[in-house]
Amino acid sequence: MTSFSNHNSWRRQQASFLLAQRKKSFFQKWRKPFLVFCLIAGAVAGAWAVFTVLLTGSNDMEQTAPQISKPTLKPPVSLTRAQVREIIQDVDLVNTGRNVFPAKTAQGIVQVVTYLDVNLTGFLNATLDHLKTLTRGKPTQIAMVVMDGHQGHILAMAGFDLEDKEANPCTRAVYPAASIFKIVTAAAAMDELNFSPKTPLYFNGNKYTLYKRQLTDVKNKYTVKVSLEDAFAQS
Repeated sequence: MTSFSNHNSWRRQQASFLLAQRKKSFFQKWRKPFLVFCLIAGAVAGAWAVFTVLLTGSNDMEQTAPQISKPTLKPPVSLTRAQVREIIQDVDLVNTGRNVFPAKTAQGIVQVVTYLDVNLTGFLNATLDHLKTLTRGKPTQIAMVVMDGHQGHILAMAGFDLEDKEANPCTRAVYPAASIFKIVTAAAAMDELNFSPKTPLYFNGNKYTLYKRQLTDVKNKYTVKVSLEDAFAQS
């Protein structure tokens, strides 16, 4: 039996096998990065195509869209006091729980915006409700108006007339404001002299008289001591 040995054939086979292994390893190494690159490139190309279509479409819409003229706003009209009075003559501004009201005019319904403080008005109304429950010293008419001393805005209006439920005592000149000096004097004492409602005051004579001798600062056994709060309420 004769055996043959072909070394050259074996070497070529080994070289071919090693080359095939290297090619296989190369493709396995770069296959995933190549696929990822292809996906990213495809996504970018698709996004660019969509952006181009949208941009072209928006330009076409801008070119073909009809031109709409903007309405011209009229400047606000200044009203006289007489016109304002006529507008709000039927608006109930006393004891109200709001600060915006509809009003009828010759041009239609308008909205009247005021400076009324709803919370302050509610506080005054609660005080009025308490006064109505009194059996002694209950007023038949009372009006309370709060005004901003710096701007002149009316912040609250509250009152009642037990004889005329529909009346607004805050805007009626039925009685002269004879005691207005009490409010001015008390406010000045609290503002300038730092008086509080409990600050003691002294007077001689009757509560409801004001003679020259009562204006002297004299304290004797006839002198009466009273707080600012009580003096304001009882004078």
